Amino acid sequence: MTIDFDVITSVWNGAEPVYRHEGVGPEWGLEIANRVRSLNGAGDCIEWGYGGGTVHAAVCDMFKSYTAVDVADRPLALARERGCEAVHARDAAGIAPNSADFVLSTACFQHFPDYEMVTYVLTHLRRALRPGGSGLIQTRYYIPGDNVDAAVNRTGHYSTRFLRSHGMTPWDWLRTFYDHKLTVTAVVLSQTHSQYAWHAVRG
Repeated sequence: MTIDFDVITSVWNGAEPVYRHEGVGPEWGLEIANRVRSLNGAGDCIEWGYGGGTVHAAVCDMFKSYTAVDVADRPLALARERGCEAVHARDAAGIAPNSADFVLSTACFQHFPDYEMVTYVLTHLRRALRPGGSGLIQTRYYIPGDNVDAAVNRTGHYSTRFLRSHGMTPWDWLRTFYDHKLTVTAVVLSQTHSQYAWHAVRG
């Protein structure tokens, strides 16, 4: 892997708070909590992309333990303050195999700079997930015929600093999950202001 975590950390340490999901309203967390509850989330959880901790605040009562993974310093410090185990993404290999009953990632995959990062994250999440464990992973997708550049440009200046599209379709994402030995048990596609997919996965 050739992921430059020093550069990625520097970018996200300097990002505007809204892009770290700081100050996000509780409605977002409640939506995630409802989705996690529908998947019987329980036991030990790993969240990749802790951000401002909105999701953790909404779901923490469901889990026995909570591990927060992020690339920026402030989210990791916040996670420690809230009693979570905090792991920088570069150190994900240190997460014990078969240590999680549930893996969770929301509003995170859409910010990855390239497919190598997708592979890195899914590899570590799958390794950490116990046999029979489950999870919820949100991605952004594009459908055939979409103008990918136009879709990215709708995010304005932000796209030039943090967002590079993979141009992956929902079918590409399904194949990617299966390639990483994660079985997708359900997919919900959203076509609101941006195209998000919610994947229920099982190890």
